Amino acid sequence: MLNDGRKKVLYKALTFTFGILFFSVIIAVLMVNWQKTDLDKGYIDVINEAQEVKIFNQFYDTLTANSNSCELMENQLYGLASKVYDLGEKVNLYFEQNKDSDDAKELQKQHVYMNLELWLRLIKFNKTCDDNRNYLLYFYPYNCTECSPLVESINDYRKKLGDKLWVFSIPGQIDSKMVEILMLYFKADYLPSLVVNGNTIKGPEAFKDIEKYIK
Repeated sequence: MLNDGRKKVLYKALTFTFGILFFSVIIAVLMVNWQKTDLDKGYIDVINEAQEVKIFNQFYDTLTANSNSCELMENQLYGLASKVYDLGEKVNLYFEQNKDSDDAKELQKQHVYMNLELWLRLIKFNKTCDDNRNYLLYFYPYNCTECSPLVESINDYRKKLGDKLWVFSIPGQIDSKMVEILMLYFKADYLPSLVVNGNTIKGPEAFKDIEKYIK
């Protein structure tokens, strides 16, 4: 049997312990809610920017509806490219933090579609304005440990050629019929694969053949 003194000490110890546990739980809940709120805000920000890009496209399409002005088309390309790039930075950050969430996958898919729209507009610009901007579609697998030399080479070409080379990175394993159709069309049946001005190069050493297809 415990005497009264020992009981008081035990009660105080238990009270102190439960107090710590209680406040720990509260702090943990607050941290989770804070993180969730922060991530929700990130998601909303990206959604808003995606809507802005769509409105931006509609605005320029309205301006150029009855015109084949190469200057207007070029301005649209650069404006859209800037917005798609900025949006891509945020999408990639959100995706890295929430890889397994449906929201992250959906955001990545929307960004891929914007990338493809930009690519199609570039092709139209090249044909309409008799320009020769090169394009490179980079179909990559998730978690590619052997892709580093390829990515470095692509970045080197991008720096060397500037706006004469437009690069579009597309996750080849994304759940998208459009991406699947594109890969079938270009016979990009291996990841990673590159499509340089319509020419498909497969494998992690594809960078060795990029230059032969650059205009």
